[in-house]
Amino acid sequence: RKKRLDKSPRGAYNGNDVKESRFTKDSEVSAVKSDPLDMAYLFDFYADILTDKQRDYFDLYYHQDLSLSEISESEGITRQGVRDVITRAEGTLRHMEAQLGLVARFSRVRESLDAIARLSEELLVLCRRGLADNEVYLRADEIRRLAGAGPAE
Repeated sequence: RKKRLDKSPRGAYNGNDVKESRFTKDSEVSAVKSDPLDMAYLFDFYADILTDKQRDYFDLYYHQDLSLSEISESEGITRQGVRDVITRAEGTLRHMEAQLGLVARFSRVRESLDAIARLSEELLVLCRRGLADNEVYLRADEIRRLAGAGPAE
């Protein structure tokens, strides 16, 4: 069952949506272009779920940076028609992320790997200074925790 979007008297979206996280809920729709980086991640993970038309228009809008008017002229449909297709594609991508969470998981793994790299560099600095004692143990323990191996024994 599809949810109907609340509209103001002039037909514009009311703008009362609140962003809860970096990757938004499927019920959130914005009247302005969504964050291209967020959309790129969602597209990379879930593009196969979109229809060919949604994929094509999404690509033109977000990756080729064409305006809605430019797309509508080249495709021979109205600007609103293009916007509707792109909005449905965004909703589908957000819905899939809400259900599966693959992009959020990828982001967490990426952050953990960045932390591991940073901690590894700190370990090298400590070893070069001859300070490989309890500090080394604490950082190694943190690396093991970030890698999901649990605390050192």
